[in-house]
Amino acid sequence: MPFAWKAYNEIGEELGVTAISQKNIIDFFPNPFMRENFLSKIGTGDIYVHTYPEQNNFNNFFNYEFGCGEIRPVYTAHLETLLPHWRKQLLKSEALLEKVFDLDKLVVEHDRINYEGITADKIIFCDGTASFDNPFFKQLPFAPNKGESLLVEIPGLPTQWVYKKSMLLAPMEGKDANIVISEGDILDMRTSIISAVFIQGRKVSLENKQTQLYKRYMAKYGLK
Repeated sequence: MPFAWKAYNEIGEELGVTAISQKNIIDFFPNPFMRENFLSKIGTGDIYVHTYPEQNNFNNFFNYEFGCGEIRPVYTAHLETLLPHWRKQLLKSEALLEKVFDLDKLVVEHDRINYEGITADKIIFCDGTASFDNPFFKQLPFAPNKGESLLVEIPGLPTQWVYKKSMLLAPMEGKDANIVISEGDILDMRTSIISAVFIQGRKVSLENKQTQLYKRYMAKYGLK
């Protein structure tokens, strides 16, 4: 944890942004067993779990008859800020190529790979859900991972903590809500069709390297 705090702060200083901040967790105990388990960790000297002195501080927002504790320190890495600035840094130093990656041009040898004159020991694919269709991973047992999130307004809720009570509640003070419009179940990655995305109130293009490759290979194999 100290290493992560130091490393992200150094990256933030280099890029001129806030890359990490501290936001501790209030852990509401769902039953007496979980309460005793939490308190026993304190007794063993666990440096991340602590008693929380003001046990009635959250009565207006939660029901928690078995009390609560605090987990600290907990850090949030601000990737929504860090990644765009790091991308600009890589482009500035000519360490990032922005182009569509064509699998047909990748040559894999015994001890190296080659792509359009670039030779390396290894290649790392960061395809997201497009990995389903990557021939190098066709033997892996991929399965869609389903998740849910809610955006709620809770007037007066203190924003300096993240709250844990069967689920995580993370205050988003000063944040903009983004909107994704989907035809079909948005949580089903194989059948949902994303028709529009709005980031900070602005509609963004859905064109990316995956959609470009999809169109290219559909045309190549006559599947249009």
